Formats: sequence, C-alpha cells, structure tokens
Amino acid sequence: SKKGQSRARSMGIRGVPTMMITGPGSTERIGYSGTPSKDRLNKMLNIALGIEEWEEEKGIFENILSKFKIKIKT
Repeated sequence: SKKGQSRARSMGIRGVPTMMITGPGSTERIGYSGTPSKDRLNKMLNIALGIEEWEEEKGIFENILSKFKIKIKT
C-alpha cells in the first residue's frame, strides 16, 4: 500500500523484508535487509542488548591493503 511504502521510506527502508531492532545497548536502530542467518540475528540481538559491539566491515581498500600487508598511518 502507499501508506506502507511511505512509512518504510520514512524509516530508511529500501528493501523487503527489512528487520529493525532496537534495545538498551544501542542508541541506533539496527537494520538488516533480507533474511539474516541465525548467527547474524543473534549478533544483532546481542548488539541491541549491549552484550556485543558492532564491528565495522572492511571495505575493498582495507581488504587489498591487508592482503599486501600494507599499513597506513592516519
């Protein structure tokens, strides 16, 4: 429905299904588009509860640098 599409856009949802999780351990909403694996879902719940911390995924540049064992000081 148009109302549902409008609501999804207002929450930053671009794909369906999208799961949004909030909890006392995270100041932000944790979102996942698609169907998460059991391990990924447990990780999201643990982050929302404050049991685990979110790990930033490496981008392609970081992956290339690590393969060649190159370190860049910032």
